[in-house]
Amino acid sequence: MRPRVSALYIVKNEEEYLPFSIRAIHEAVDEVIVVDNGSTDRTPDIARGFPKVRLHHSHAEDYSAVWNMGLAHVTGDWFMFLAADEVFYPDLAEALPRLVGDKHVDAYYCWFYHLR
Repeated sequence: MRPRVSALYIVKNEEEYLPFSIRAIHEAVDEVIVVDNGSTDRTPDIARGFPKVRLHHSHAEDYSAVWNMGLAHVTGDWFMFLAADEVFYPDLAEALPRLVGDKHVDAYYCWFYHLR
């Protein structure tokens, strides 16, 4: 059985970029955790539109508290911290199973596009 991979986003008012970022990783990961920290735009609705997304809400002013809340919901063996304006290369879904299957590696640094 291959290791499970989670993606974690902390977002606020990211309706413009979030759908592109989630689409780029959606097939490569097992779950997407989105913690919305008080959006006033359509960000939560967009997140709910993806089947693998588990949306949580926070209004914490302490950014580390928001990240810790997100981490508490991650169930994967591996996880990716993502910003809503980050988009991975199209070959991620093909490469990720091989990368997370290497038992000699604990972490990776990946290249990605910034949409901003």
